[in-house]
Amino acid sequence: MTRTRIRSLILTLFVLGLAGCAATGGGKSNVIEGVILDAEDNPIAMAEIRISPEDSTEVVGMGMTNAAGRFTIVTLANTQLFTEEPLRKDTTYQARIQVPGFYILEQNFEYGKGTESWEFELEMRETDDIGDGETFGGDSGEGGEARSLGGAVRRTSR
Repeated sequence: MTRTRIRSLILTLFVLGLAGCAATGGGKSNVIEGVILDAEDNPIAMAEIRISPEDSTEVVGMGMTNAAGRFTIVTLANTQLFTEEPLRKDTTYQARIQVPGFYILEQNFEYGKGTESWEFELEMRETDDIGDGETFGGDSGEGGEARSLGGAVRRTSR
């Protein structure tokens, strides 16, 4: 065998080895992905989604939707230790989703393991609403009333 053929063979084996690592590693990772829609099933772009385990305020995963309303979260950040950690399996997470023009959605969901897809539905704000997304103004103009946060969450099949 010539040196050129040996180098080509080594390079080919190296590339195939990398491809094999990528292919086998992808199936084992934990991922929360999904889509955020309005009440008419239109995707909502630029929505901020934050998830945290129900029993922890120190750990958060964050994402932003793309033009198709899709997001992906693969890790959590510990805000106290400034470290990154994997998603926790078999955990109840609280999602908080906010985007201008819609009510803030806070909703719990159960994450098992692997890649799970979720669909969140946001309720559009009415034009005369005033406040931070959790209250709205009454006719008297004095303060705001508490408003239940609209929306829905459901697990989807990939």
